[in-house]
Amino acid sequence: MLEKEKDDILKENYLVRKRRAFRDERKYRGDKNRYFLIAVIICLLIMTFMYLSSDRSKVFRVSVSGNRYLDDDYYRDLAGIDDNTIYYFTLDGSIESRIADDPLVRNVTVEHRDNRVINIEVEEKKIIAYVYDDEPYLIDEDGERIMMTSDYYDLISMVPIIEGYTIDEIKEIARGFKNVDDEMIEEISEIHKYPFSYDERMMEVIMRSGNYVYVSYYGLSLLNNYHSIEASLTSEEDHVCIFLDEVTNSGYTSACPYWQKEEKPSDENETTDNTQEGTEAKPAGGE
Repeated sequence: MLEKEKDDILKENYLVRKRRAFRDERKYRGDKNRYFLIAVIICLLIMTFMYLSSDRSKVFRVSVSGNRYLDDDYYRDLAGIDDNTIYYFTLDGSIESRIADDPLVRNVTVEHRDNRVINIEVEEKKIIAYVYDDEPYLIDEDGERIMMTSDYYDLISMVPIIEGYTIDEIKEIARGFKNVDDEMIEEISEIHKYPFSYDERMMEVIMRSGNYVYVSYYGLSLLNNYHSIEASLTSEEDHVCIFLDEVTNSGYTSACPYWQKEEKPSDENETTDNTQEGTEAKPAGGE
């Protein structure tokens, strides 16, 4: 009986030692793996810190395209990107959201490209003029007003001032300017209301070159032919008056209305006399 109990005790002690050894070995392996993982994490953190501290992690260049009115630096500032911006930490969506908040922006697309380049493609609203109504406003191609902040002041040199029109009339004029080239709009200095008896929608367009153009809302696209007409002029005057007719799709020079009398023409006969005293009619294409 004693021998049997002794054997049982020995077996139990053996199992205890075996279990303890197995537990110790498993703990050792766990600690070893844990230390290894910690070492790997520390190495990764060090490498990440070194990478983020280097110029290799920064945005190399911000490319801006499609902008006409506002310069590249303006959009870089809107995007919030500078020399310390981490390339992989910038999100296209957040940049697009910041730029799209600008009232002059119609659409924007941001894209990460190779070699740490971020491309910003902007579609700006077309600006046709500016107006003073207590405060200055830009007028876009839809006739909508955009408050002119200090960031937009330089745009005054790129678009004409428009005077004498109501908000609804400006909306109608803006529709006519949709088909006028941006380069031609930049050559216009002022736009004034100048109704004729035969067309109340006639407007006086003063070019930066000094010439005067008289055209209806509906014939504004003929302004794209201005250079062709100007090239055919032989007048030695400092400036001439050009009349654009959307019905015949032509343009011609004639005596300026204010040469005949100080007041604007009040009836059709006076206007006809002015035209007859002008130079020979010129086609809008300059032929």
